[in-house]
Amino acid sequence: MAYQRFLFADVDRFVENVLHISDTLSNLTYLIELDAEKPELVRQYTKQADQVLRSLEDLVRAAEPEGCMTTGL
Repeated sequence: MAYQRFLFADVDRFVENVLHISDTLSNLTYLIELDAEKPELVRQYTKQADQVLRSLEDLVRAAEPEGCMTTGL
């Protein structure tokens, strides 16, 4: 899921995208717990979660005003 750089004129659209990503992460967490005894599935789920987190990062960066400084965690 890739996002192009743009400013969100519609806050509802931004929130909808964030909620979708949050829901996906919640589902992956559930699957990790459900299949905890299956390392190959857990690895697959964690890779997917990593991709979703990168999508969230892209989404947030796309919503930043130009020239806005961010700090790394």
